[in-house]
Amino acid sequence: MAGANRAVSRQIAEAVYITAMFAFFNRVADAFGISPQGYLEMNAMTGERQMMKMKMKERTKRRLLIACAVLFCLWLPFLGYINWAMHQSPETFGHVMARMPMPAYFLFPFETMWTRARKGTLKVGDSAPDFQVKTLDAKAPVQLASLWVNKPVVLVFGSYT
Repeated sequence: MAGANRAVSRQIAEAVYITAMFAFFNRVADAFGISPQGYLEMNAMTGERQMMKMKMKERTKRRLLIACAVLFCLWLPFLGYINWAMHQSPETFGHVMARMPMPAYFLFPFETMWTRARKGTLKVGDSAPDFQVKTLDAKAPVQLASLWVNKPVVLVFGSYT
């Protein structure tokens, strides 16, 4: 019942709107001295223009859709390339990112991709993987396994500033 009342209300509102618009256009036509015949001719010309605009809109929509499809087809391989680079060594990844244009950072979900790429396989309680690093004086490299022979080693990554 409420749906029928809404439909009737909508029809009444549309009829009032059309009547008001017709009265407005008649006043405008009278003000400019346009006869009803001239007004109808102008209205017919406007209708033809609207049809042309609608055709142009359809053509524009189709071109826009094609452009979006092409951009998406270019975006996917580039996304794959960035994902590949994130799974490489830090040096390779650094070389790729050094050549990355700034707008590209807004086009890709870098943080999510980076988190997934660098997730690793360690679980809580696992032993740290053995690795070798250069010392600050660069005399001899130090291997992690050689440090915990006599005592436990705690690795702290952070900043104390």
